[in-house]
Amino acid sequence: MIFANFKTMMRIEDVAFYFSELKKQLNNENSHVVFFPSFTHLPYVQHHLADTNWALGAQNMADDVVPNYTGEITAELLKEQGVKYVLLGHAERRLRCKETNAVVRKKVEVALQQKLQPVVCIGEGLSCKLAGRTQAFLRRQISAICKGLQESCEIIWAYEPIYAIGAKTSPKQEDIALAVRYIQRCMAKYKNKSYKILYGGSVSASTAHEILQIQGVDGLLLGRAGTKVEELVSIVRAYESK
Repeated sequence: MIFANFKTMMRIEDVAFYFSELKKQLNNENSHVVFFPSFTHLPYVQHHLADTNWALGAQNMADDVVPNYTGEITAELLKEQGVKYVLLGHAERRLRCKETNAVVRKKVEVALQQKLQPVVCIGEGLSCKLAGRTQAFLRRQISAICKGLQESCEIIWAYEPIYAIGAKTSPKQEDIALAVRYIQRCMAKYKNKSYKILYGGSVSASTAHEILQIQGVDGLLLGRAGTKVEELVSIVRAYESK
């Protein structure tokens, strides 16, 4: 799975050119590519996905389904636009919007109830890593999300160490591998929940292949690299050769 989070990096005039070029270079029958545009671009991106097997995702979602929630986007509104996946708990929202584990958990619950696939971002900051508290931090995040959820569900975890987001280099492979194995250990206690693990955080065309070789990494969550056609094509091909 290759998930491309556009954040707020693309303008509306970029969208048509982007997908026109992408379709020339990439087999659009592959169903493992998902795009997460800004809310205002959802209908435009959905239009360009209509003749493909690629999927549409949203970058966030309200933690309730009430119809009178000013300034928010509910699951129902997202589904009207053809959204299948929703990105929840991204570090940028946890930091800037003060989203707690409890808020993220509520959003995950709503997504599952509304038949949207939650993609839950988790990951430690640099001070946490340097203090040797990565595992404890991940355990708290995972436990907060999983406890009390419906018995049978699937969660896609996106492991994004905060210090790697927007950085020039990704963490060492052994650090990623250790974190992924620990996520697997944490999920072993939730036997009725299926899951996949993505890695995100300064992934590029030059690092994608090596990261994808790490056991337990099922795919990648891209930021800036996902907005560049040539890089995305290279990364998707690295995934397909995994």
